[in-house]
Amino acid sequence: MLNCCIQRKKSREWQQQEEVSESEDEEFFECETASISSFDGTSRKRLPEGRLMQLGDLKLLHHDDEPLYIPITQEPAPLTEDQLEAQADVLVRLGTHAEGAALRARMQSASLTSDMEAFKAANPKASLEDFVRW
Repeated sequence: MLNCCIQRKKSREWQQQEEVSESEDEEFFECETASISSFDGTSRKRLPEGRLMQLGDLKLLHHDDEPLYIPITQEPAPLTEDQLEAQADVLVRLGTHAEGAALRARMQSASLTSDMEAFKAANPKASLEDFVRW
């Protein structure tokens, strides 16, 4: 558990150093000559965030011109063996009745929901079929 936390901290610090080193190249930035009043807000196309990379040559099913991107997903929090065992016990104690099954499904779907949201952020025009293909 401790090693996982140390590794994640080092990874975060390394990413921050990468960002800082890129921005240290220039201390001052020049403004564009176009005035702010000429900006209409629609000329700029917003690029979706959270894209790790393009997934080969795959395209979205309903938008043939849009490539399929791999999203940046969140890793689940590390758990100790005791925590995993306690979580498994809770799932077993819920039983097989309808309410228990629904609660168990909701508890287990948190990671799936997070992945689906990340996929939709990386691929705004994607459909459920595209998510399944990913």
